[in-house]
Amino acid sequence: DGVILKKNNDFVTKGDIVISGDIIKDETVKGQVAAKGVVYAEVWYKVNVKYPLYYEEITYLDEIKNNIIISFFNKEISLKKNYVSSYLEKKRVFIKDKIFPFSVRMERQRKTKVKKESLDTKMAIMKAEEVAEKKIKARLKKDEYIIDKKTLNYTFDNNSILSNVFFKVYEDITDYRLSDEVQIENQTDE
Repeated sequence: DGVILKKNNDFVTKGDIVISGDIIKDETVKGQVAAKGVVYAEVWYKVNVKYPLYYEEITYLDEIKNNIIISFFNKEISLKKNYVSSYLEKKRVFIKDKIFPFSVRMERQRKTKVKKESLDTKMAIMKAEEVAEKKIKARLKKDEYIIDKKTLNYTFDNNSILSNVFFKVYEDITDYRLSDEVQIENQTDE
């Protein structure tokens, strides 16, 4: 409802009035009506992402083992076989001799799974695009979507790739504001 000031495919910037409530005749405002509408536009974003070329993730599993370890002259003997990869949750020393290098301790170990990933340039760019896309999608509403995406450029920095990803997004840009005349009337009524 109201007077449509911009047509399809017109370029607009933030703050531009697309639908007005001003009734204009002969370039003079003759009256006002409530202007209502929903405006969708193609909005452009550039997202900067830093993604590691070498990635290591440790997952803590539910398997837990208590193990007794005997230390003697910097050599250690475990009564049970240790996990290939584990995380020491708790250590309790039973016997420790300060003069003679001997100790007995119990360790509570949690099994871990280590995922290591080394990426080439192409794969790192693809992963960086995925991260950038998740950032954009997190802010979109139900009826909004990504039209297109493109990696503009990338550089390397300390085992990481710095990538700039450009997005075209179909987005609701509707914003409402009171007209100047209504704001003046409201100020004088107070």
